[in-house]
Amino acid sequence: VPVFLYAPRENAVGLVHAGWQGTAQEIAAKAAQAMISTYGCRPEEILAGIGPAIGPCCFDVGTEVLEAIRGKPWAEEVLSTRENKTYVDLWRANALQLQEVGLRQIEHSCMCTACLLEEFYSHRAERGHTGRFAALIGLSP
Repeated sequence: VPVFLYAPRENAVGLVHAGWQGTAQEIAAKAAQAMISTYGCRPEEILAGIGPAIGPCCFDVGTEVLEAIRGKPWAEEVLSTRENKTYVDLWRANALQLQEVGLRQIEHSCMCTACLLEEFYSHRAERGHTGRFAALIGLSP
């Protein structure tokens, strides 16, 4: 899950990859907190974007992922069960983390890379036989 951060007043940007491990480690919240403490950004002014990634429709998980996120304040809000499988909504998990540190302006692409294989690669959907795509953010002088 690419999580983009932009603070227009401070002209600061951040970008983190929040796969299931990064999400469990709350990397999105930590990145936002780093912008707040390093640049003096106001959380309510930081713009956040959650980019294309495997969606809650396709991200079924096993015990390793469940154990990593259990006990997090947002865990129950991002878990669902269908057909005896447990699914995790990484998009929502990262949005909730950002909200916890005060961000309010959060946009979601809502593009599931596993559903949209003609547009994106998906390690999970393609069982590791896949390409890569990059997420970039920058500032113009």
